[in-house]
Amino acid sequence: MCRYVAGRVGFGFERRARVYYSFNPLHLVNTYGAFGSITRTRLEVVIEGTGDQQIGPDTVWKEYGFKGKPDDPRRLPPQVAPYHLRLDWLMWFAALSPLYAQPWFPALLVKVLTGDPLTLRLLRVNPFPDTPPAFVRARLYRYRFTTWAQRGRTGAWWQRTLVGDYVPPASLRRVSSADVRQARRRAVSCGDLSRIRRVLLSVTSRIAYAPQLLERTVVDIPRLKF
Repeated sequence: MCRYVAGRVGFGFERRARVYYSFNPLHLVNTYGAFGSITRTRLEVVIEGTGDQQIGPDTVWKEYGFKGKPDDPRRLPPQVAPYHLRLDWLMWFAALSPLYAQPWFPALLVKVLTGDPLTLRLLRVNPFPDTPPAFVRARLYRYRFTTWAQRGRTGAWWQRTLVGDYVPPASLRRVSSADVRQARRRAVSCGDLSRIRRVLLSVTSRIAYAPQLLERTVVDIPRLKF
């Protein structure tokens, strides 16, 4: 931290920098490379699920809660220490651009759809403790702190405005043995055995690294979008 402060905040003179280095034996701070600047608009991706087998205007969506990042507007922003909540941190990047999320976010949705216990332990609220959801979706919101007057009226710490869909409703669906045999025949007839994997998955985004779903499950997850 001393080196960072001296170099970035303007205390470049060696005589002044020695003051900050003198704190090192106390182990109060450490070297940390922070962002030079951050965005002034707070965008957040919210993951929701539903147990409905068909999506319609009356579908009830339930929200997954994260341990650190903003989600429920009425929840007091937490103080997180000493551990780094990596998933929450990645979700912040995902809100900045889908390009940051493309390598891992579809796999996260697959884990949520299959009710993976290790993944769900990373979350604060799982609205489907008994049976995984039939569909999940992700929505992009713009968050801002409420004013004192708004907080007094509503009890909410955040005010959020829907920007749009981040990932439309996505699901996993089981396939029959006949479907599997037909997919294999189709791939073999094309002379490309590697297509078996792709045909069976029917993936529209990069989630081919979910081996537990191969050959028995078709994954219907669209590409990420703003």
